[in-house]
Amino acid sequence: MILSKTNKTIIINAGHYDLDPGKVVKSNNISFSEEKEVLKIRDFIKELAPKMKDFTFHFVPDNLSLTKSIQFANKITSKIDGGFAIDIHLNANNRSTVQGTEAYYGTSDTSKKIATVMSRNVASALKLKNRGCKPDTETFVGSLGWIRQTKMWASLVEVCFMTNAFDLEVLLNNGHRKAAIGILNGICELYNVSVPEWDKVPEVPKPTPQPEPKPTPEPLRVPQQESTWLSIISIIKNIFKKK
Repeated sequence: MILSKTNKTIIINAGHYDLDPGKVVKSNNISFSEEKEVLKIRDFIKELAPKMKDFTFHFVPDNLSLTKSIQFANKITSKIDGGFAIDIHLNANNRSTVQGTEAYYGTSDTSKKIATVMSRNVASALKLKNRGCKPDTETFVGSLGWIRQTKMWASLVEVCFMTNAFDLEVLLNNGHRKAAIGILNGICELYNVSVPEWDKVPEVPKPTPQPEPKPTPEPLRVPQQESTWLSIISIIKNIFKKK
């Protein structure tokens, strides 16, 4: 409903790139970078996007810096209602107990409503704590270029905290796909359209039952001892016939 008058043009950016990997954490002696993990979420959005009828998706190339990513988005549309741009990130905090999903907004009430919807849907899909919408003035940098410098409606989604063991475990256990579904569900709610059936498994047609074959009667089996007596009787009969 919030974006019901906005063009159904969606721009997806996987936060960070090869020269800026973002936060890197270790779990079981394996390193995970924010850049690589958000690319997995983005790839699932690519896979599921065709189910979003009437929407056009644009994906920011992986090798672009933040400045160039914003330029890429602004070339697609320069109008506030020309589309909706989403920047995907993973959060970090010096306190490992901090967890959950949140989304950032700019200065307008509409921007705040957008962030509220996005945070709630992603948190719901992952079954994580919903930390809700946050003003970008609360970020370490003081404001977010993706929200302030893009010309269309925009939101930056922090899917979960890489620095929290529980959040990271959720992400690494099919969480990338769930996060993608949460983002797409948020888009559906903002545009007031029905949510596709993401996880519907095609039904396998039941085989046609075949009639049971009639059992073939087994030949009469004569016990060996009885068979021997029958042979003797037959020989005696033949002797008498000759006489």
